[in-house]
Amino acid sequence: MRLVALVTCDVIPNLTDDDRSLIPALAAHGVRAAPAVWDDDGVEWRTFDAVVIRSPWDYHRKAQRFLSWIDRVDALGVQLINPAPVLRWNADKVYLRELSSLDVPVVPTWWVEQGETTPLIEILRQAGWSRAVVKPAVAATAYRTWTTEAGSAAADETRFRELVADGRVLVQPFVEAITAEGEWSLVFFGGEYAYSVLKVVKHGDFRVQNEFGGSVLGRDVDPAIVAQASDVLDAAPFSRADLAYARVDGCVEHGRFVLMELEVLEPALFLQIGRGRTEVFASHLAQRIAHRTNSMDKG
Repeated sequence: MRLVALVTCDVIPNLTDDDRSLIPALAAHGVRAAPAVWDDDGVEWRTFDAVVIRSPWDYHRKAQRFLSWIDRVDALGVQLINPAPVLRWNADKVYLRELSSLDVPVVPTWWVEQGETTPLIEILRQAGWSRAVVKPAVAATAYRTWTTEAGSAAADETRFRELVADGRVLVQPFVEAITAEGEWSLVFFGGEYAYSVLKVVKHGDFRVQNEFGGSVLGRDVDPAIVAQASDVLDAAPFSRADLAYARVDGCVEHGRFVLMELEVLEPALFLQIGRGRTEVFASHLAQRIAHRTNSMDKG
């Protein structure tokens, strides 16, 4: 029986409910899965046939250590899912700038490099935005993400300076569609569309994550939106077939899908929102692991 690590963090060492559901589902395919905290020095990664990235949701607080860990596991020759180059590319939201340059519709973004001194109020003035969202380029779960307005940007300057001192920052216009309709997440397995969910905010908030009162609803999205989200994967600098999992997040404005994030590092997959999703993902993982193992055996 093949042994697989489901990678998590020390805040949730026993995995999320979604990821725990993978353990019996993988066992049905002859794969024994176990949780493993990515920065636990006691874990012998070489003992695993594959290492599946699931919920290392503290990586942004230890970014360099996390990238070094990816390199270390990759150097051991252990199968990483998703592959190491994909994980590295996705760890910094600067990938959005790359996709935008390839004509992918992305939420407009003002990029502020570490140490830049342009005042926040001046950025809003030049961009023509009355309200904006500010976030670090390396972040997860809305970490250090907040909103500002033209009337409060001057008062927010100290907070903004602290963020810019720590690294690259994104300033984006506040997207009304998120609070009015919600944010779509389209999930792909092996580069093929699997299902979608709609994430909605709690009244009075702007963040869709459940930590801030957001809700996740199983919803079918228009096929035209699926096609547009699929185009995002085609624009990324790797084959979509390399992706065991991907989550394409965005909003719909006037019938057009606008990308907010392409999650190919550690996205929640909402497996338990609908029937059969865990089994489909487990089957895909088992096939991917078996293919790699069989190829190595033949080699």
